[in-house]
Amino acid sequence: MVQRQYTIMASDGLHARVAAQLVKTFASFPFVVHVSCHGKTANGKSILQVLSLGAQYHDIVTIDYETDDETQVMDCERSLSEILKATSKS
Repeated sequence: MVQRQYTIMASDGLHARVAAQLVKTFASFPFVVHVSCHGKTANGKSILQVLSLGAQYHDIVTIDYETDDETQVMDCERSLSEILKATSKS
């Protein structure tokens, strides 16, 4: 498993359009993704669960990629670079 922390860079936070883009990107990869914020955890491939996190602009989210393939994780991160900004790598 690979875990990363990111800062939400979308000015309106994870609202419907941004959450849909995030979920669509995660859905294009074969591994499970969990997103955590404000003490809650969501399936990264479920728009309703991602929206339920209530993540706002500049909130820090933790994303758990259930894969050991760093190449796939980096590909996923590149796709999300306009939404998320890496804050630290674990």
